[in-house]
Order: sequence, then structure tokens, then C-alpha cells
Amino acid sequence: MNGRIIFTNSKGLVGVGLPRNGSRTSKKVTITTPDGKSKTEKLGWSVIHQMQEAGTLPAGSTVTTTVLDDTQPGGSQTRTCSYTAPFALASREADYKIAWAFFEADKEKTA
Repeated sequence: MNGRIIFTNSKGLVGVGLPRNGSRTSKKVTITTPDGKSKTEKLGWSVIHQMQEAGTLPAGSTVTTTVLDDTQPGGSQTRTCSYTAPFALASREADYKIAWAFFEADKEKTA
């Protein structure tokens, strides 16, 4: 909800967000709920998405992981990335429908 990409299947954004599925080689992910409880596991996006759909990942929960950032001059740095639930999928079609309905209503007001 803060505009960060937690998962993408785009081949042009390799290394962005979490992997689809967790594995032995995945980085650990810490999930912290608003009541302060946390757990750390090797999870992927599919498990986190299932938790959200099942209602076991409350809004306001944070998913935190560390990444090796080698995009800046001066060498690699370890960074912490945090993502805040709820996670929503953007829909351009739905956004355009809302925008066009607004413009049509505005056009009728001025006509």
C-alpha cells in the first residue's frame, strides 16, 4: 500500500520484491503483525498472498527482508526492504473505467 513492489513476474525487474515461492536458498522474511508478534521464515509471495486471502495476515502487518544492493557507486550494501499489508494488485482497466466515468459526469455538468 506504500507503493513498493512486493512481487512481480516481470523479466525486466529481476531481483525486485520476493520470489514467487520460498526455497532453501531464499532469503528469510520476517512477518510482523500490528500486535507486535513476528515470525521469520523462508517464504515466497505465494504463501504471503495465501495468508492475506485467508485473513491471517492483518492489515498493517509488515513483511521485511534484506537485499544486497549493488546499484550504487561505492560497492554493495545490505538494505532492509519492508512491505506493508494489505497488498493490492493494480488494475489499469478498473482505473480507466473510474476515470472515464468521472470525465463523462463532468462533461454532462458543463454541457
